[in-house]
Amino acid sequence: MRYKSCNLLEHGICFYINNLCSCCYAPLKYAPYIFPFYKGDLIEVDILFSRIKYWREGAKNNKYLINCKNCYQLETKDWSDENYIDQVYITHFYKCNANCIYCINDIKPGDIVREPYDVIPILDDLKNKGILKEGFEIHVGGGEFTIYKECNDIIEKYVLTGFSSRIAIATNGIKFSDSIYRAMKENKACIIISLDSGNRNLYKKIKRVDCFDLVKNNIKMYSSDDYSRNNTFLKYIVIPKINDNRRDFKQFLNIALECNIKGIKIDIDGIYCRQRNYNIERKLSDFLKWSVEYSAEKGFDVETFSFYNQCFRK
Repeated sequence: MRYKSCNLLEHGICFYINNLCSCCYAPLKYAPYIFPFYKGDLIEVDILFSRIKYWREGAKNNKYLINCKNCYQLETKDWSDENYIDQVYITHFYKCNANCIYCINDIKPGDIVREPYDVIPILDDLKNKGILKEGFEIHVGGGEFTIYKECNDIIEKYVLTGFSSRIAIATNGIKFSDSIYRAMKENKACIIISLDSGNRNLYKKIKRVDCFDLVKNNIKMYSSDDYSRNNTFLKYIVIPKINDNRRDFKQFLNIALECNIKGIKIDIDGIYCRQRNYNIERKLSDFLKWSVEYSAEKGFDVETFSFYNQCFRK
């Protein structure tokens, strides 16, 4: 049947630290919950698909959750009523080796954070039940995936075997991963490194760690052959009053050129966007549009990301 929906609502699951839902984007206050209090148990598939059916029937009748109603990810097409999962987001771990000022997890020194549950047994169970579709996509947030305990096992078990079609990994690039690099060379993985700057001082201000040169070296290692180069992307998250100027952005593009990177991702500080209900000021809007146009003029392949897209309702 043809109606407006999104693949996450129809066929996706997203692992968070305390819940399981069908959206990697909505603020948790408004997220489409499958299990609002979730601790890593095997998924009760009857409940899973009853929730998906509820959202599906709502979409067919043009009735959406508050945060879904105007989401840029909604698209009108013929959606399948089959019950399967083909999109998995893994973002239930908060441990990181950076301390970015825009981090939406907002973990402070001294905070007690529960250890993340294991995802692989859950995926194995869904696979054995025929619910996890061969060729499914994996998307990884975090925390930092390269230091997550199941990182290498997920790559080995699902990605390099070919059971998943592809894994997209958001990373700060501080730790180089041989497993991820192997998957990139086989065109089964891509990484999105949030560099957000083009010089060491600005990097330290944003990331609150002194790893600019290390990350630059890792970028060069990840992009050292044609396949891995095409699967290495640099991201610039625009933070108002910190890196929202042309000089800093041009320096960032110079680093991309130096590392032989073609793919650029541009986004906005998510906390800033949510506080303003995605209504950003004109000066910032103009800068964002310029950054996209300028990158394209310089020959980069440019893609805008979630908060940017929601602000401009792409």
